[in-house]
Amino acid sequence: MDHPSMMMNQKKKVSTLALLVALALATNYLMFPLWNIKLMDFLVFTAGFLLGPLYGALAGILVWLVYGTLNPLGFNLFVLLMVAPLETLYGIAGGLMKKWKLSVWAASMLGFMATVAYDVVTNGVTGLLFYGGSFLLGLQVGAPFAIAHEISNLLIFSTLIPLLYPRISTLYIGKVKVVER
Repeated sequence: MDHPSMMMNQKKKVSTLALLVALALATNYLMFPLWNIKLMDFLVFTAGFLLGPLYGALAGILVWLVYGTLNPLGFNLFVLLMVAPLETLYGIAGGLMKKWKLSVWAASMLGFMATVAYDVVTNGVTGLLFYGGSFLLGLQVGAPFAIAHEISNLLIFSTLIPLLYPRISTLYIGKVKVVER
């Protein structure tokens, strides 16, 4: 039988995961008019930072299972199957930030690189499937949305990581030094 403190830790992780997923969903719907500008990626990254890469990846899948199914633009199985696994990049990256003890700047760059990877894959695959098999044309057509996504995530990550992580890290993972530079 599991030790009671381990069971409580698991309950705390699951409830934290549920809260971060709910917050990501609420902010997605609130920010819907701002295409590709969302707090979701940051919140999934935060789930990884607080709970580890597995829970972070799970947060990405759960957010997209709900948001992809109840999307204001309608349901699209192809989109859901493509973006849900890619959203896990953010949760895994957040878990790696903690494991590798990355600086705030390096963590912000990790979030940015995850965004670039997400955009390249989603836009490129869209080009392969819907623009005559052209990966490059998919990147070109998706460029305005990708640029908005990448710039906004860079600003969100580089602003919120230094503000929030030193404070929230003590709630779930004990005192962790978040390197400022």
